[in-house]
Amino acid sequence: MPFSSIIGQLKAVNLLTRALNGNRLAHGYLFVGPEGVGKTTTARAWQPTFFVRQRKHVLPAAIAAAV
Repeated sequence: MPFSSIIGQLKAVNLLTRALNGNRLAHGYLFVGPEGVGKTTTARAWQPTFFVRQRKHVLPAAIAAAV
């Protein structure tokens, strides 16, 4: 699932992108909020990036596409 599927969550995407690019991932992330805001979509879009051996930096275009 591409990052472009995350709509209206610029702050969350920006936070996760900075953590990923800085190689400073936390041991866990909690996606909370009311039903229908994109918690599952966001988690599914980011899940593949956490399990790769060599990460490439997430391009700023991925953030722009999420808006």
